[in-house]
Amino acid sequence: MLRIAQDAVRGGVNMVQVRAHQVAPDTLLELAKDVVDAVGDEALVVVNSTPEIAIQSGAAGVHFRESAAMDRTALPTNLLAGQSVHSLQSAKTVEAAGADYLVLGTIFPSQSHPGGATGGTELVRSVASEVSVPVIGIGGITAENAKEVIEADAAGVAVIGAIISADDPFEAARTLAEVIGLRD
Repeated sequence: MLRIAQDAVRGGVNMVQVRAHQVAPDTLLELAKDVVDAVGDEALVVVNSTPEIAIQSGAAGVHFRESAAMDRTALPTNLLAGQSVHSLQSAKTVEAAGADYLVLGTIFPSQSHPGGATGGTELVRSVASEVSVPVIGIGGITAENAKEVIEADAAGVAVIGAIISADDPFEAARTLAEVIGLRD
């Protein structure tokens, strides 16, 4: 996974999220430290749901699930805080709570949420027009449809399978970065 993260960052990924819901806190801390070390200053690293581990690992921020209560006032001011959302109402609530960014999904049908509800680019457009923080689209995003998400006013896209499942994560990341305008 560390090599994939490094290859993805070399290819143009500018943020890596450490997600490991089923591991013990000490294991998550070591993983987060390893990812921070692996990507260096080339990308931001955020840790899912665990501000203490984000701080201890040297990560740039913490990312909360939609169901988690985010209290921005309890976090250091230099720590980015983002949250997953699935609706305009949730996006407004998260913005009011002080999120620096939000991850909006599910945009397209996704392998990680098979059969789940999708909002398409219409959801991106409606949320991005109503909040002032960056909106990152997630869910079923590929090199073939990423540009649609950006054209719907998303500030970026988040992917899992499009890079992790690729034969060449560097090339997959490079292609995505080119499609959304992060690279020439």
